[in-house]
Amino acid sequence: KIFCEIALFIGIILSSSSALPLFDRINPQFAVSLCAAHILQKQGVQQRMGVPQFGEVMNQQLTMKRRYRNDAEYSHRRRKSRLGMYNNIATELVLDDEILGQHRNRTLPDIDSGLGFTIREAKYSDLPDVARIIVEAFYPIKPLFNHYHMIKELARIQNNFPYDDSKHSMLVAVSNTDNKTVVGFVDIDAREPKTKLPMNPPRPYLSDLAVDIYWRRKGIASALIVACEMIVEGWGEDYLNLRVEAVNEPALTMYARLGYNFVEHHWFGKKDTTMLLRRCLSNDDRYAKGSAPSSKSSMIIK
Repeated sequence: KIFCEIALFIGIILSSSSALPLFDRINPQFAVSLCAAHILQKQGVQQRMGVPQFGEVMNQQLTMKRRYRNDAEYSHRRRKSRLGMYNNIATELVLDDEILGQHRNRTLPDIDSGLGFTIREAKYSDLPDVARIIVEAFYPIKPLFNHYHMIKELARIQNNFPYDDSKHSMLVAVSNTDNKTVVGFVDIDAREPKTKLPMNPPRPYLSDLAVDIYWRRKGIASALIVACEMIVEGWGEDYLNLRVEAVNEPALTMYARLGYNFVEHHWFGKKDTTMLLRRCLSNDDRYAKGSAPSSKSSMIIK
């Protein structure tokens, strides 16, 4: 797996071109061969085949996906267990818009903010745009590494996509233009951690709040947070937690305006630079002051 990651990273560097979109910069045969190699490695098959045979094995896996893509009972966990991270990448390359995926436990209707964008639950097909937004928001601008970061982030959010989880949701903000571009994202998770490690964030936990660079200062982040609060209240939770870097003054100002308070923590993030913020959802007097850019009362629910 480590060898595949290194080889993929080298391939991205060699094939990068600023004039092409992300997935066009990756040689499909190269990515498919890596995927097949990873699958064969997991199955314990000796790697004595050539590249064409690797590709043939990968094509069989993709044919299986096409056969079941309309099956409502097709299991995301089965796909995760049988195919690795690089298969997700090859799926984006080969299947393109044939990827299925939508949160089955729908907990939030589409919300028109009245400000040129709509908040809705994320679909699997939104995730490539989400990965781009996350990289632009949280990673330093280094063209040489951006493609690698995008693929890593895409694999992470694909593997974490909430198909069946009743207390986990991903939300996106989509422009109300004809192309319905994804311009914002947030993840909200109230599931019990699988391990009891002390560095686990408190739940419910809001993370990966990111907005497209050309859509900032339009109330998208505030609207996404309010939507998360609506979902968490529906789950029967009283608090919502998030973390923010202490040097991120614009974010701190926004969270303070929305009613979030600093909480002492010693379990995750960098103790000296990371702040844990929490809001009691039963205290909703902030909207009476008219300070929130996108309040619940101003949103139009479809």
